[in-house]
Amino acid sequence: MSGRSPNRLDTIWPRVRAEIDSVRRREGRRRRAARVGLSVAGGLALGMAVWGGAFGRPGVGASRRTFHAWQLRDIRASPGICADYPLAQGELLVVIRAAGNRQHLAGVDRGSGLLRWSNEIDFAQCRLAADRDRVYVLGATPGGAWRCAAFKTRTGVPLWNEPIPGQRGGAPSTLTLLPGGLGWTDGGRVVVLARDTGRVRWHRTVDSSRWLSAPVAHGGTLWVASPERLHAIRPDTGDLRWSQTLAVPAASGFSRPLLTAGRGRIYCAARRREGAGTVWCASAETGRIVWTRNTGVPLKLALQGGWVFVRSEGLSAFDARTGHMHWRVPVGGCGSISFSHDRIYLVDARQRGRVMALDRRTGRSVWSRPLTASCNGIVVCGPMAFLSGNNRTLYAFPLNKHS
Repeated sequence: MSGRSPNRLDTIWPRVRAEIDSVRRREGRRRRAARVGLSVAGGLALGMAVWGGAFGRPGVGASRRTFHAWQLRDIRASPGICADYPLAQGELLVVIRAAGNRQHLAGVDRGSGLLRWSNEIDFAQCRLAADRDRVYVLGATPGGAWRCAAFKTRTGVPLWNEPIPGQRGGAPSTLTLLPGGLGWTDGGRVVVLARDTGRVRWHRTVDSSRWLSAPVAHGGTLWVASPERLHAIRPDTGDLRWSQTLAVPAASGFSRPLLTAGRGRIYCAARRREGAGTVWCASAETGRIVWTRNTGVPLKLALQGGWVFVRSEGLSAFDARTGHMHWRVPVGGCGSISFSHDRIYLVDARQRGRVMALDRRTGRSVWSRPLTASCNGIVVCGPMAFLSGNNRTLYAFPLNKHS
């Protein structure tokens, strides 16, 4: 025979080999896809753990039972004197971050806690204020001089940076937004700048006291108080319109008087020499003292809905028209208080840091949660609230029908 006749294996082997090669190729593709998938999943898990550790979002490295919606670390709890901190403007929160040995002014998305912008600043003891267009920082430079600077609220881009003329060396009061201007007190003088340029409009000494209140604008007049007197000032020139001696002299050299205004009345709270405190109500038209009430040493003063609230060793609520005390509750701490609808929100320091809500009409506690100790108050923005803790962490938490 010239050759061997083909058997059946020789006939089908090419097809079998092709099928085996096809299966091997498919299995190879599956294994490669699985390896890539595991790598991506591992990366996502690591990213979630890191992100969740920094921000504490429920479901992203944190339990959904976690009280706070997100948290952000390395936030200075008390950047100086601030009426409310963090500052809330639109969808942004403005904070001071610690970054090594440097400080950064930062804009944080209030819904997610993500950092939107950051700008290194060379200030200490910062006082902050913000409007829709600009963030203002009043602070001490490394050389000890004070300057005031402005940044774009949405982006953090610097706008101006101006020295403060005639700085007395004393720490300034709260930085206050005024109609068309920006102002504060240091020593016995009042300083007012233009918001758009930072240039000084005027500065004027109105009292010999080292402890003037932060300025308050009301009824076309600028108001400041020393421990002994209430001053009415022309906002365009700084000229003194009149002064009124307060009914009971307050203690000098301990703390600034607190001032607020509304409905044609000026309200002032200050510490007395014997260690207690007094709150006064004066007519904005004549300066006449309408009523006076004794309190504990005043730490915060607020006017809301026809009531005056004084925070001392407790929280007291007075009728703004008559001075009648509606209620007093023993809550500890010194942070500011916030209002939303019929609720008062604050931090109670008596139990290692609780956030709580009180009924505004009765002072009764309607809601509380343990969170952290804080020298700042709760900042309420719609359905969310924000708290800068003494542990250098900024917390966001929801408010609902139970809070």
